[in-house]
Amino acid sequence: MRVGGPTIFAVRYEDVLVSQAQLKPAGISDPANLSWRGGVIPQFAVGDELMFTIQIPHAYVEGTTIYPHVHWTPHTRGNEENGNTVNWAIEYTIASILTVFPGEVIESLQGICSGTDHYHEIGDNSGAAEIDGTGIGISAIISGRIYRAAGDSWVTNTLGNRPALLHLDFHMLMDTIGSQSLYSKWS
Repeated sequence: MRVGGPTIFAVRYEDVLVSQAQLKPAGISDPANLSWRGGVIPQFAVGDELMFTIQIPHAYVEGTTIYPHVHWTPHTRGNEENGNTVNWAIEYTIASILTVFPGEVIESLQGICSGTDHYHEIGDNSGAAEIDGTGIGISAIISGRIYRAAGDSWVTNTLGNRPALLHLDFHMLMDTIGSQSLYSKWS
C-alpha cells in the first residue's frame, strides 16, 4: 500500500455494466422491442445497433486489458436455433482524459445458442475480445455501438424471433476502492 493512498486490495475482476437504460437508439437501424419476462428487451435483426458510453472507474488497474461481452437470450427460439451463432459486435473508441480519441476498433462478441428457450446466454465467453488498456487510466471514456453483424447462422429473423440483448458489460481488473485524487489514481 502506498502511504496516504487508496487501500489496495487483491486484484480482481469486476463488471462495468451498460444496462439497457443506458443503450441509446442511433435512429437509423434501431432494434425492435420485445416484451419478455415482465419487461422489454431489444431484439436484433442483422445491422441493428444501439449506442453506448461508459467511464472507466477509479478502481481500475490502469493500463490493463478490458474484456467486453454481451448477455443475451434466444427467448422462445432456443430449441429451434440450437447451436446457431449470433454475430454480436462492438465498434468503439477509447481515450484517457486530455487525450485524442483514436479511430474506431471492432471486436466480435459471437454467441452460440445453447438450445434452451429463455436461456441466459453470453457472447464471447472465451475472453478473445480484448480492449488494449495500454495508456488507459481512470475516468477514460469508451464510446461506441453494439450491433448484430452479418454472417451469423441464426435462422429465423422475423419480428419476435430474433436474438435479444440483456446487457453489455466490460470485465476490468480492480485493485482499490477509488483514487487518491480527482483525476489521478495516485497523487
